[in-house]
Amino acid sequence: MLETLEDSVFATLEDAYGPAVDVPDRLRALAHGTYDEARHALGDLVAGIFHQGSYYQAAAPAIPFLIEIADGDVPIRAALLHVLADMSAPLPEPEAFDPYLFHSTPGAPEYPEAIATIDAIRKGIAVYERALEAARPEVRRAAARLVACVRGEGARVPIEAAIARETDTLTQVALAFAARDVGASLPEPEGPGLLADVVSMLRDGPLDDARAAALERLLLSAPLDIDESPLNGLIRAATRALERCATDPRAFEVLERALEARLARGEQIREHTGPTTERVCDEGTRPRFDPRALVADAPLRLLAGAMAHVAFGERGHRPPLLRREELDARMRRVLALSSDHRIPLPLPAAPWFGPGEMARFLRGAGALDHEVEIDGVRAPAYELLHAIAQAPGEPSTAARVDAIIAALVQDVDAFELALDVLERPYALPAHGHLAQHLERAIEAHVVPRLAGQRARFDAYARTLAARESIDPAAARFALTRGEAVAPELERVARSAIASIAGTAEADALAWLRAFPEPRRAALVATMGNAWLLHKLEPACDPDALSRALLDRFLAPDCDWMVHEADRLLATVPIELLASARVAGRRATILRRVLRDRTGEGLFVLDLRADGDAVRATLRDHAATILVARSLSAQPMPDELRAFADAVKHVVQPRIELDGDLDHTTRYRVQRLFGELGFRGEIADGNSTLYVG
Repeated sequence: MLETLEDSVFATLEDAYGPAVDVPDRLRALAHGTYDEARHALGDLVAGIFHQGSYYQAAAPAIPFLIEIADGDVPIRAALLHVLADMSAPLPEPEAFDPYLFHSTPGAPEYPEAIATIDAIRKGIAVYERALEAARPEVRRAAARLVACVRGEGARVPIEAAIARETDTLTQVALAFAARDVGASLPEPEGPGLLADVVSMLRDGPLDDARAAALERLLLSAPLDIDESPLNGLIRAATRALERCATDPRAFEVLERALEARLARGEQIREHTGPTTERVCDEGTRPRFDPRALVADAPLRLLAGAMAHVAFGERGHRPPLLRREELDARMRRVLALSSDHRIPLPLPAAPWFGPGEMARFLRGAGALDHEVEIDGVRAPAYELLHAIAQAPGEPSTAARVDAIIAALVQDVDAFELALDVLERPYALPAHGHLAQHLERAIEAHVVPRLAGQRARFDAYARTLAARESIDPAAARFALTRGEAVAPELERVARSAIASIAGTAEADALAWLRAFPEPRRAALVATMGNAWLLHKLEPACDPDALSRALLDRFLAPDCDWMVHEADRLLATVPIELLASARVAGRRATILRRVLRDRTGEGLFVLDLRADGDAVRATLRDHAATILVARSLSAQPMPDELRAFADAVKHVVQPRIELDGDLDHTTRYRVQRLFGELGFRGEIADGNSTLYVG
């Protein structure tokens, strides 16, 4: 079929990123490329035609090619069968709960592109059934899942036949899951082992001793490998089997023992460090993004989530917020997983996520834990404030917040109350209407009680300085009433100045002038914010500020955002920028800044409709015409090659598109430039494509 593959057909179709011009080459890479080439091509292909679970125009036309490729012994065959299984039905549920990870939630596949794609996949059933007899076991495992997805109950006969002849244990496990899904007979294990435990789990029934032991073994030993999709479901399936037995005390005991055993052998929640391309840093210091890190601690999350389901039931998923007095011993043990082991919990009724906040809640040690009565309702202050946060725009909001703080300050230490509000231990919003009302209430009711406590403010400021992150409101509270210019408090001062500048620019300038130069300029430079720089630069010496900005940009620990770097360096003299010796990502940013300041490396590609053709003209920053050609209405790669070659000698050029063509055609030109070896930026209004 690849002999019938016409690039021009896909050029008229859309994927998630515009014209699907890349689909033909990616299909060819799947059929003829090495494993790595095919793996990258498959990832790019799926990202376009099945983006976040949604089907696009180019999806259905690509399926017949994918089916034929999957019928051959290509290196990527197993992964390709898994992709077809994903596209044959709605997406499965996420691997584990994590309040900070994005999970796509596509709609039901009832629109034309989805229906056409799913119908096209169903036509390949003969190919998928042949794959059940493939030589490689990972292909047979993938085929088991795909056959079950496509044929449903009609897959009983081929699945049972595959079970009868299968000898590979992991493939038997995959077939057991497929058999459960289609109502086929489960395999009969010859003795104890992984398959026996899986079969015991898949058979519905009470949680007797034998079944509990089998589930516990699965929870302790099941691997979690993103390249082995059938095995990914073992822990999830075992936890759900125990959730269905929630009324049996042994369900919680099995989950807790398994979690404790995993913790005892060193498993822990990892910090999921992703790519840092948005920060200023050298290429060699950027951590490589590893998708395995996203699922490495999934067993702990799944076990904790199941324990929460068994212990809390529906109470964990509905208002009002949880209170300490309603917690039993099992609930407390579940909540302590967050404070002791940093494990996120799927409990919407809990108004916190962080370990510190959870520990504070369990102790009941904060001022916001204190109960007050407002409008006839008596509840902990954090519960009342959360209710206010969920109802923005209520006319009585300011009065209610004021009444809560006024009532609390009568019964708790004023300083501790201020800290409890400013440090937001119950995930109270840091911005918006509630935050503003809280700060006003603190000024009105709390601050007047704190006269003569400067030493306490200084001690709190030093505590803030030792933390990884500092809330600007807390910094302002500490430093505007304590020692503002102590050198060791500059991190705190930076946050405080930024907070003040947002609401009282004159006050921020006056306070900043209390710092001597060059510390004053260094404070502004380390903020890494062009908007604040514009507000605060009147308080700084221009030469000192220019030097401070460049020094901060060159510092190994520079934490500026990349998109801010251009604007922050915009006022630094060109000769000073040109004298900087940098490498890696900093060199790329510096070249871009100099290019924008001098015009060197800037080009304009004018694209205008000319009857049934397109008139294309490439000019440099001096308006000199470099290339002028007539192109077809749907420009092809060979037609644009002369334009890409005209700028290939320039380091990191930027081409800005102009003219009267529609957005789809301009986006097509952007993508084709990348295929032609162009390395730089192609901008179309607010949309910039970075290539290379």
